[in-house]
Amino acid sequence: MVRHAHLRSAHSQRVRLFPFATPCSGILISWICSTFASSAPASSTPSIAKEFGSSTEVSYLITSMFLVGYVFGPMFWGPGSELVGRRPVLVITLSFYTLFHLGQALAQNMETVIITRFFAGFFACAPLANSGGIIADIWDPSTRGIATSVFTMNVFLGPVLGPVVGS
Repeated sequence: MVRHAHLRSAHSQRVRLFPFATPCSGILISWICSTFASSAPASSTPSIAKEFGSSTEVSYLITSMFLVGYVFGPMFWGPGSELVGRRPVLVITLSFYTLFHLGQALAQNMETVIITRFFAGFFACAPLANSGGIIADIWDPSTRGIATSVFTMNVFLGPVLGPVVGS
């Protein structure tokens, strides 16, 4: 019984040291992945245009359509998370987000890339649109500031890393 008390003490110490990472590291990863994907192909648009035989202007729609999906997605995922819960919305949207990335990888023409980019953005915005509720649900008021700081860091870190890694 003494050993069990020692483990509980070590666990509570870890939770106090990293209050933002222990409850749900998956949501932290989804925040950075969805913003990373918005800008990842930005530095590769000339080569994508060359691959599909389209103009550079049309290739800029790859990033633009992802962001247009960001505009329309929160109208569905914010209210949806209040109706059915945040977890089902996140599981469904991130699954479709992944499938639409597969569609981009297997695209045979520029139109398919642009359409799948729109739907990827549409589904990718769910973790961002629900972030306020997620943070309020998981973290108590004393650690909510740290979680909000990590969220903000992830939102800004994704678009910065995207073009660097995507080139």
